[in-house]
Parts: sequence; structure tokens; C-alpha cells
Amino acid sequence: MQGSEPVTGYFGDESHKVDYIWFSSVSLDVLGVLKVVDSKLIESGLPTAVFPSDHVSVKASFAFK
Repeated sequence: MQGSEPVTGYFGDESHKVDYIWFSSVSLDVLGVLKVVDSKLIESGLPTAVFPSDHVSVKASFAFK
């Protein structure tokens, strides 16, 4: 996400910005980015019944230039 770093993990009382997608804008155009889960939904910690991983998904679509 341009200009912000969403919370992608919430462990106990601490939120973490640990998952990133690195790419080169020289060779790729961003077509879309998956909206990240609202941190209030995971503030009790991960995993949960709804989010069975210790990280939430970070996804994007790209096109070659």
C-alpha cells in the first residue's frame, strides 16, 4: 500500500507490520491491492476461528510493462 503500512499480524497485545510485497515499478504496474483486514477484527490476537493463520493476507495484482 502506498503511503501506509497496514497491520498484518497481531500477537497478544502488540500489532505488527511484518508482511510486505516488494516489486520494481520499472518493470511492473500495480493493477490492484487487496484491502487489509481492519485491525479491530484481529486485536485479540491471531490465529482465530475466522483468521486461522498468524498473519492476514497481503495480495496484489501486477502487469508487466
